[in-house]
Amino acid sequence: MKGTIRQLTRQRYPAALGQLIRNIDGATAVEYCLIGALIAAGLSAGIGTLSDVVLDIFEMLGTEVDIAGDGS
Repeated sequence: MKGTIRQLTRQRYPAALGQLIRNIDGATAVEYCLIGALIAAGLSAGIGTLSDVVLDIFEMLGTEVDIAGDGS
């Protein structure tokens, strides 16, 4: 059973089903693009929050180092 999926589809199923499968290919690409866009939006929102937390941690550490340096 060698051949592409389209060739096997044409051999086993009626032409109408083959047409449906060809139409689904384009929809699948659009769905993957939408999923990618949602992931990118989530990452950009999450990175903004994460950067604020990291900056707070560094400010706290800088303050602690300054306090430790003044005490010696």
